[in-house]
Amino acid sequence: KSGRLFQSLIFARLGGFLLLTGMVAFALVLIRRLWAAQVDPGPMLRRYWLVALSVIGWVGLSIPRWLGDPLSYFLRFGSPQGTHLLFVGFFTFTVIGTFYHVVPFIIWFHQYSDKLGYEPVPMIDDLYHAGLARVEFWLLAFGLVTLWVGELLGAQTWVLVLGGNVLGAGVIMFAFNMGLVVWRHRPETILEVIALMTFRHREPAN
Repeated sequence: KSGRLFQSLIFARLGGFLLLTGMVAFALVLIRRLWAAQVDPGPMLRRYWLVALSVIGWVGLSIPRWLGDPLSYFLRFGSPQGTHLLFVGFFTFTVIGTFYHVVPFIIWFHQYSDKLGYEPVPMIDDLYHAGLARVEFWLLAFGLVTLWVGELLGAQTWVLVLGGNVLGAGVIMFAFNMGLVVWRHRPETILEVIALMTFRHREPAN
């Protein structure tokens, strides 16, 4: 924001107001699209609900802080009580939710799209483990809520440690689930990645 660059209180307040307004608009549009979705709420949509609610919470906490003292170094990411809503609820859950669509789709496209109509092929949502996804969702949600409430109320350190560990367990379970998708349905992808990382990949000879 130019207000912070030039230490202008007026421009900083204007920039903060516009940014927060845009974030609210984004969250409302996302909620509307999620509410109107005609498909069963899978892992992606459930995590996008957490994204939308996190944005609303972060904006609500940041409005009085940014309009009151937008130039403060300690408020550069909005309200300190909303830090976890921004970085975990918004950024992290957006990435996790998107991966639940992108990774299975890419694997399905490369492994099964050519077989469609010739033999039975799994659906995209069949590639990941639904049970792990459900457990992981509640771990992520519980971890985020615990971190946020603990930070908001100034709880003891063990509360934040508990929330962080539960959240971390959810992230690990997510990574494990995505790894299973690749390993069970296209294991050669892992070997290809290892080959690229160890510079053993060779172009086919002409």
